[in-house]
Amino acid sequence: MLIGFAVDYVLHLNTDYMHSAAKSRFDKMRQAYREMSISITSGCITTVLCGVVLFFGNLMFFKKFAMIICLTAVMAYVLAMFTFGALMHILGP
Repeated sequence: MLIGFAVDYVLHLNTDYMHSAAKSRFDKMRQAYREMSISITSGCITTVLCGVVLFFGNLMFFKKFAMIICLTAVMAYVLAMFTFGALMHILGP
């Protein structure tokens, strides 16, 4: 499940980047951000909000699981929106 969280955002951006009709890397990444950033941001927000609810549970398992979910979603978001975009600008096809 965590692998899906960690890879999902990058895959959405990558799919849009690869299927773009634009010629330059900059324009492809710009289109990917324009079309997918709302969906990715909304997905991250809802995942983190669901994780926050688990922090209020009485069992330690829920609190640890909430921490894992929230950190994974936030880190995946940061890596997808910043690191992946930068790498595609430099090394992308």
